[in-house]
Amino acid sequence: MNASATRCAYVAAAVALAASASLPRPAQAVTGIAGREIGYASYYSRRFEGRRTASGEAYAGSRYTAAHPRLPLGTAVRVTRIDGDQSVVVHVNDRGPSRTHQRRGVVIDLSLAAARELELVRAGRARVIVEILPGAVPEPPAAAMIEVPSVQHAEDGGVDDAKR
Repeated sequence: MNASATRCAYVAAAVALAASASLPRPAQAVTGIAGREIGYASYYSRRFEGRRTASGEAYAGSRYTAAHPRLPLGTAVRVTRIDGDQSVVVHVNDRGPSRTHQRRGVVIDLSLAAARELELVRAGRARVIVEILPGAVPEPPAAAMIEVPSVQHAEDGGVDDAKR
């Protein structure tokens, strides 16, 4: 193979690699912040009861919460079972599912209460649609809201800058 053909082969391989990297994976097709995602839902094991979630809350299987790998903590989503008419609204308070489960198409882990609403406890997982509820994405924390103590000058009865 001459140098020109080798260069063409490298360019073609690079273009093919770049094109395939930009394609969304089927189970993770979120379409923007007001999007929806289709995949499997699973649920937390009872052994996580009381453990801290990514948001700092203790996991409680009786609450309607979920773990999602990318949505902002505090986001409310509706999870609807595809093969039935059950749906449940949960708020994201943790990160997950595990990468192993994500590779198997699991897009969200639900609390036990939410899993019961969707009747997926016996099966362990079910095909679902995850939809972000409008206006349910929390505002990012305002780091600029930290209080800075004010410096009082000598004429205000405070510290005199000249005496420092």
